[in-house]
Amino acid sequence: MLPLVNSVDEVLELRAVLTSLGQELGVSPLPELGSMVETPAAAMLADRFATVADFFSIGSNDLTQYILAIDRVHPTLGRKLDGLHPAVLRAISAIVEGASLHKRWVGLCGALGSEPAAVPLLIGLGVTELSVSIPMVPEIKAQVRSLDLAACRKLAERALALDTRQRSARWSKRPILSRGREISKNSKRQSKILNDHEHVFVCQVSAARPRLDAADSSAAGCRASASFGAAGSS
Repeated sequence: MLPLVNSVDEVLELRAVLTSLGQELGVSPLPELGSMVETPAAAMLADRFATVADFFSIGSNDLTQYILAIDRVHPTLGRKLDGLHPAVLRAISAIVEGASLHKRWVGLCGALGSEPAAVPLLIGLGVTELSVSIPMVPEIKAQVRSLDLAACRKLAERALALDTRQRSARWSKRPILSRGREISKNSKRQSKILNDHEHVFVCQVSAARPRLDAADSSAAGCRASASFGAAGSS
């Protein structure tokens, strides 16, 4: 994946390099070339990037700080970062919409993917792969299994309509289960999950060797894949 891109030309340049190396080494087919979406420029041009990249990975930490113009490492201002800010959610929606025009899938890495309050919104917005920190994998996987896709989409629509004075998290903290019912955290979870033809991949992220954490895809329509990197860094 190519990080912190602002121009389609950057992706084209790297693809040319990969093509040249592939020919030199006799590698065919070439590996997929993904683009990180971490800057407002890349988010706004997602439909154009989708013509030259094979998939997107939204770097939620950087995207949030650049959209809100808040340095995430600042000792005071960093506390005001909010990945569920309506502006950030609208950016994610625009990225998914641009990717869908060219049938590209969209993943998300960074801290937002490990936040249970964000998961229903991300799924509702169309994100199909979440990079999750290792301790949170079981909880996020179980949560995904409990969610109803149609209800998540309705939740996302409501969140996108909010302004900066309202918190999207207020809605997403109400778990949305099958049949679109909102239940309390103490209610018994149901086993009915996303529509059978829909899939959400939960990536276990490790700084060491990746380990495949298998999920019961027959029951949940949810699989796990592995990824390198640190979930909180992008």
